[in-house]
Amino acid sequence: MDASLPDNTQHQAVSAAILYQEFEEFNRVRHVAGRVTAPDAELFAIHSAITLATQQDNCEKIFIFTDSIASAC
Repeated sequence: MDASLPDNTQHQAVSAAILYQEFEEFNRVRHVAGRVTAPDAELFAIHSAITLATQQDNCEKIFIFTDSIASAC
């Protein structure tokens, strides 16, 4: 998961997540996070990925890869 915050204040932040199951991608999502700070956009990306992962019937483990340790904590 990751988030992108534009330099231009006319645009909004975007959060994205890619879900894998047994080394194969099975879902890819992108959401507009709105006019938020970078940590908020990263937290929204984490939230979106965990929500999608826990909706799977056979979800037993979740591994999160992020470049924002502060948001993950």
